[in-house]
Amino acid sequence: MTALLGASSPALEHEDYNKDNWTSLDEVEHQIRTFRTCRGFQSPLVVECWTKFGQDDAIYLFDFQLHCYVLLWIAKEQFAYIADGANLFKTNKELRDGIKWALGKPKLIPLSFDQQTAVDHCGSSAVLVALTMMNLYKTKDFTQLIVSPRLRAMVTSRMHKFPSQKLDSRSRFKIKHTCSRCNKNFRTRLQLVTQQRKSPGCAV
Repeated sequence: MTALLGASSPALEHEDYNKDNWTSLDEVEHQIRTFRTCRGFQSPLVVECWTKFGQDDAIYLFDFQLHCYVLLWIAKEQFAYIADGANLFKTNKELRDGIKWALGKPKLIPLSFDQQTAVDHCGSSAVLVALTMMNLYKTKDFTQLIVSPRLRAMVTSRMHKFPSQKLDSRSRFKIKHTCSRCNKNFRTRLQLVTQQRKSPGCAV
């Protein structure tokens, strides 16, 4: 039996979710394979469920406490970028420590994804994060994960066909420029680049 995932907050009670919208890592992987055939998402990166970190750059899907995390592994430098639809890795220290331990305590750099719209849509968010990581991998610019409203609607409608509770919208869709090294936020892209030039340790 394939385990389902969809939880976007450990604090929510089970009745806040519509489990008809939950999905599996296999389905997330399938949807990524489907969309990566489109022009713009073609990439040499392998996408697979995590069992261990390999010797080549790759994208891994990782299920932890009913929530899906996406990792972009940079083999040469031995670290991974990590993101999830509800930004739980960035905001929940207990979960963050648990994930690091489960993955073997690698260096993990969190990225923000602020475009999930419902509490049980972490599966579609994982697809969107993975597709965006493929694009950013080409430019090596991992300052922000942003997808078009059209793509978000397309992926969400394919994976979640039932009503669900809305995710807190206070931070959604607010464009931020975050340094992936020091996690400082900047109002403009120019401010971010200027900071990175002044501080070599912040350069991506």
